[in-house]
Amino acid sequence: MPRRAETKLTDTAVKNLRPRATRYEVRDAARAGFGVRVELDGRKVFFQRFGTRGERRLNLGIYSAAFGLAKARRAAEKASADYAAGEDPIAAKKEQRLQERHAREVRKAASEGRPAPGTFADLAERYLHDAQRRRRERSVHEAERKLKVEVLPVWGMRLVAEIRRADVLRLVEEARKRGGVCSNRTLALVRGVFQYAVDREELDANPALRIPRRFLYTEEPRERVLSEEELRVLWPLFDRLQPAVAAAWRLVLLTAQRPGEVLAMRWRDLERDSRGWWWNLPAEMTKTNSAHRVPLSPQAVEVIEALRPLTDTTEWVLASRADGKRLTWLSHSSARLREWSGLEHFTPHDLRRTAATWLGRSGVRPDSIDQLLNHAAGRISRTYNRAGYDTEKRQAVVVLGSLVDSILAGEERSNVVRIA
Repeated sequence: MPRRAETKLTDTAVKNLRPRATRYEVRDAARAGFGVRVELDGRKVFFQRFGTRGERRLNLGIYSAAFGLAKARRAAEKASADYAAGEDPIAAKKEQRLQERHAREVRKAASEGRPAPGTFADLAERYLHDAQRRRRERSVHEAERKLKVEVLPVWGMRLVAEIRRADVLRLVEEARKRGGVCSNRTLALVRGVFQYAVDREELDANPALRIPRRFLYTEEPRERVLSEEELRVLWPLFDRLQPAVAAAWRLVLLTAQRPGEVLAMRWRDLERDSRGWWWNLPAEMTKTNSAHRVPLSPQAVEVIEALRPLTDTTEWVLASRADGKRLTWLSHSSARLREWSGLEHFTPHDLRRTAATWLGRSGVRPDSIDQLLNHAAGRISRTYNRAGYDTEKRQAVVVLGSLVDSILAGEERSNVVRIA
């Protein structure tokens, strides 16, 4: 860039500088590296150069009535002092500009009701959109819920590039206070979100990888099976919950299905034939990603029919009274039931395990129980065994319904029920 010989700058000299065919610099003879650059449009920009040959330039500001020569000199003195102390004023200014630009983007995005680009909230939104093409609706819904509850309140407005492993560890430790399994699931989720950014080359490394084992919760298979006396304590307490929530708990036991699948029960998936009522779960609604036909016992049908006046105007059998959307979680009711009953810790899934255990004790064949539970079969079994087990599954749920009735009535019963 053309430049004049060094001269001692004064306000008058700066004011009288005029643009040329090319921009040029005028150095200050009174201070090394300090000067003013005249742009083609007439703007005059004060600068301070650093380095052995002045190869690095820090723009200090544009000459104006508010930012004259005296203020520019003071800014140059401070920048030179910072540079001499080992700091990098040029990098600091770039970072300041990035932060200011990010703040403007955040304000604009907030006014438009969307997450700001570069933030974790923006990344999470794009991750969920991508997941909708590859994963089941229930899985995506749960990921969205966990992000909203566990992660976005902490990281939503933060820039993804600024999140470090230490931040991940703090997030995991906070989630651990709400439950060890919860912390593991939260870690797996954010690891997937960061990996999405890595795969798109938006992030160099995944900060949620290679987390030391001591920060992880060691999960052990649950073996909790409710006793008959515990069921007699719990069953009437369900009535203290909202009708749909109470029905969800009862249906987990009476159908022996996964709680998440029970909560997603839709009216259109229920049908009746000469043998009775059926609940047809499409593949996208099941954990095993395979369609599943569940026979409904008279007891289960009674629970469902009691909800018809309340929810049959919605898509979902177990719909919220507030907005008609389906229930998505039973954790709050779990806590209340444990408090009311005083029983040892239990979860909705424990009722499914209880149902399977009681069926086994009653003489129902293990393969029939597995079919009712919709456990994933091996590849060879899936390929060659196409038997639907409809008859055996219906016999099993009838036995299960009768067991529940007799337990609640306090009746003496035989431990074994013969099933052909």
